[in-house]
This record gives sequence, structure tokens and C-alpha cells, in this order.
Amino acid sequence: MSKIASDEKYGGNTMRKMVDYFCRLLVDKGFIKHIQDNDNTFTHTDYYKEIKWMATGSDDLYVPDYIDMLRVAFTYKFSRGKFSDLVALLSGRNFETRSYEGSIAEASYAKLSEGLSAFVNKTNYQRFVMIIKSTGLISKKLISSQNSLNFAYALYLKLREDGMGEAETQGYVKRWLVMSMFIGRYSGSAESKIDEDIKQINEKGIAAYLIQMEQANLGAGFWDFGIINDLESSSVNNNAYNLYLAAQVNNNSVAFLSKSMKISSLIEQRGDVHHIFPKKYLMNNGYPQKAYNQVANFVFTEQATNIKVGMLTPKDYLDKVKAQIQAGTNGISTLDSESSLQENLINNDIPSILEEANHLVYEGFLEERRRLMSNKLKVYYAQL
Repeated sequence: MSKIASDEKYGGNTMRKMVDYFCRLLVDKGFIKHIQDNDNTFTHTDYYKEIKWMATGSDDLYVPDYIDMLRVAFTYKFSRGKFSDLVALLSGRNFETRSYEGSIAEASYAKLSEGLSAFVNKTNYQRFVMIIKSTGLISKKLISSQNSLNFAYALYLKLREDGMGEAETQGYVKRWLVMSMFIGRYSGSAESKIDEDIKQINEKGIAAYLIQMEQANLGAGFWDFGIINDLESSSVNNNAYNLYLAAQVNNNSVAFLSKSMKISSLIEQRGDVHHIFPKKYLMNNGYPQKAYNQVANFVFTEQATNIKVGMLTPKDYLDKVKAQIQAGTNGISTLDSESSLQENLINNDIPSILEEANHLVYEGFLEERRRLMSNKLKVYYAQL
């Protein structure tokens, strides 16, 4: 950013303002007045016309900072992933002759400008956010890898520029985004991975390279063992668990022991996860925090349900639910038939052992639920 900001010959200083202003408008819509009142020169540029729409934009799912903007624009327009290469190109570096040429610097600033303009384009940006949501990733808290989003956006811009149809482009972008999250593709050495992926896509095409990545990383061993191991975690900041929630959103699933409350609504309302085996019940039976906070023991449910479950064993609270259904009353749940209860348990991937469960079968319950969650994730990915 310092390199860009110090350039006046090729308009880098104005480009830097565009990046800063767009990032600010993402989180502070009123900042548009500051621009209008204090930077009259900028308001007469094409950059201002390209970004001013964000003053009325309302989405907070993809909120890039200036590094993210540069990374997407650079990856998309230059087919590279290392920022050191961008600095070299903006300086006029000729990688073949190892010399510096003014024409290369000029062309590099022009390409970066094109990439940034494509990034902030209202249609591009909103369609990309729509793609993210269509995977079931409807909340920022479900996405722990910003670089997965960044690469997916660069891929979207590239495929559109290459002339690929919108529906086909969206399909590849969705699968790449979710695949990269499954395997933690950009969790380490991100620049090197981004550099490798964009070059491989250029060389082999997205269809062939995506298949290659799936065969190498998402084979039977991944679904039977890898993802199950990933779900053996007490952290909700876990790609496997978050993608499981995305799968639930895509299935339009209802919350645990609820007749109509959607999991998607609870996620959007910043609802909390609750314990299938109540936390205090497990604590009283000697289970440590790492054990009772396993993600396989979590479900989204309505707060009133969670309060009424209290410290009951699963068998006890499910017996109460069944009795209340028979009596035609709503107590713990809002379900109105035993068939709807069974359907609710299946849709939330709850092993049938729960209906007779106490703390003695807790470990076996977790193992079985992880397997059911993995099965749902496999189907989810196949349907993207």
C-alpha cells in the first residue's frame, strides 16, 4: 500500500484512496459524506463513481480489508499469489531479463486498477455474496478462512472474464470455496497455495484442476475418517462444524425439538448452540469441559427449550416430550406428534440411542453423531 500510495505518475495515489474509502464504506456508510466534504478531487474520479454504491450497501457477510482487496485483484488480473511479485511488477520488474522497465510498471498499475474496479463493481460484488449465501454460509461467523473467500472471489472474476456462463461459474466457485474450507487449503502458507492454485487453474482449467483437488483430498478416507476427526473438537471455530451448519441451512432444517423454527433463523439472529447432553448434567458426572463441549454435542434450539431441558438426562427429557405430545401440550418442545419427533431427530442427525441415553453412553453417542454429520456433509458437497 505504501508503494501504491507514493506513486503519482500512474495514479497509484488515487487508487490507494479508492481502496481505503471502499473498505471504510463497508463498515461506515456515513463516511460517504466525509469523502464528499473533504476530497472533492476524488469525487470527480471514476473510482468514486465505482464505489459510492457501497454507501447504501447493507451486506456484512464478506467484509474485506485493503489486503483482501489487493489479494483478489492481484490474483485475478496477474494470475499470481505473492505480494512480493506485485511490488516487483509495480516497480517495473522484468522477471525474464531481471531488469526494470517503465512500460512494465505502467502496465502493472493499469492491470491492478482494472482488478480493483472489477472487485468493487456492484454487480460482481453482490453476485459473489449471493454465491456465498447459496452454499448455506449465511453468517460471517460460519467462515473462519478469509482467504478462502478471497480466492473464490478472484476465481469468480476470472471465470466471468474468460467468458464462462454465470450458472457454470457459480457452480465451480461454490465447490471451490467449500472444498478449500473442508481441507483448510489456505490455513498455512496462504500466498504459496494461492499462487499454486491460480497457476494450475490457468494451465489445466478449473474443471480439471478441481477434479484433481477433489480426488487428492476428498476421497473415501476423507469422509470416513478425516472429517470425523475434524468433528472431534470442542471449538465452534471449526470448518467441519461450520460447514455442517451450512448443510443444515441448505436443507432448510428446523431446530432441535422445534416444529417450525429454522436453524437459519437462529444463526441469523445470533442464536447460541446448546448441549444435547446438558452441560451441568455431564459436569455432575465427572466430564471435563473439553468433553461436554464437543461440537457433536451441539445443536441449535430455541432458548425456551434449552431452559426447560435443564439438567435432565436425554432419556428423561425425551420421555417428557413424548408425554406432552400425547397430552396435546407444548412444554419442552413445540412438536405435535411422535412422527414429527422422529423426523426432527433424524434431520438433526441425532442417533436413536439418545432416546434411552444417560451419561454412560455419551462417548458412543458422540462417535455415532460424528458419523451421521459426516454423511450429511458428503451429500451436501455432492449437491453443490
